[in-house]
Amino acid sequence: MSDSSSDIAGLIAEASQMYVEYLFINNSIPHASSQFANCVTISGTALIFYDYALTFSTEVSEVWNSKFSGAQALFLLTRYSYLVVTLLYCANTLSQNPSETVG
Repeated sequence: MSDSSSDIAGLIAEASQMYVEYLFINNSIPHASSQFANCVTISGTALIFYDYALTFSTEVSEVWNSKFSGAQALFLLTRYSYLVVTLLYCANTLSQNPSETVG
């Protein structure tokens, strides 16, 4: 893993931890904190896509150009299932009407 990838992973972990702590401190999510949650969601998703973009060339050369194996299947499943889950989470979170989440 390159230095930039570990930096990105650290930023993602830190943003996720801040978000979880914020949600536990504030049990209800009023409109202002909903905006904060949306900002954290967007920034975390951007970091994930950035990390995918940085490591894609290495993935192609190391994983896609090798003989298919169980480890390769597991790698691809975990890597791309997380991407799909992240996209679905963002679509669900950001498409909600803020007035529906208040109160």
